[in-house]
Amino acid sequence: MFSKILVAVDGSDQSMAAAEKAIQIARRDKADIIALHVLQLPTVGHYTPSLFNDVIENGGREAEKWFSKIKSKAGNNGVQVKTQMVESVGTPASAIVDRAEKEKVDLIVMGTRGRTKLKKVLLGSVASGVVTYAPCTVMVVR
Repeated sequence: MFSKILVAVDGSDQSMAAAEKAIQIARRDKADIIALHVLQLPTVGHYTPSLFNDVIENGGREAEKWFSKIKSKAGNNGVQVKTQMVESVGTPASAIVDRAEKEKVDLIVMGTRGRTKLKKVLLGSVASGVVTYAPCTVMVVR
């Protein structure tokens, strides 16, 4: 049984399917969910503070749409959801693993591939990184 579940979302169909699976598990186990979106900040080139602010603001608006859908589905199932967006210049995988450690989650749920739609042999690069370094059980949803 799980008590705290982190679900990584990026708006892709697979990440939203992962959120639905996390809600099912949370309902069964009476667990709480943390819905996490990692906003990857640009690292190369000359960026003004206003450009960074625009990236963060736009990313936040997008994430809120996804979070709203997840909260609605979770609420209909009697599941509590806390939402978080973290900004990262590193890899999304390391940000997800760091947040899982900080929040002491016992399950991470995520999709096999995100918005990049890049095909890998088995897993997307973010899912693969999380599976490799996570401090807890990881469920990868197709």
